[in-house]
Amino acid sequence: MTAKDVRDDIIQLIKDGVIAQSIITLSLVIVSGILWIKQIPLPSDLQAALFTAVGFFFGGIYQHFANKGAR
Repeated sequence: MTAKDVRDDIIQLIKDGVIAQSIITLSLVIVSGILWIKQIPLPSDLQAALFTAVGFFFGGIYQHFANKGAR
């Protein structure tokens, strides 16, 4: 795999929104983890956002591989 192939793959992931989904999901997981470690109750809005982001993340990953296999 050449550097151009890697660059093209990264550009495609950015266009598909996979990288943005990953950053948002990781941010919510990290914040939730910090609150859990500090034994602070997780606000319901943050909990809803976390579950939604994780669901979209795994749904997006599934869709990405499903589309890749269909080609």
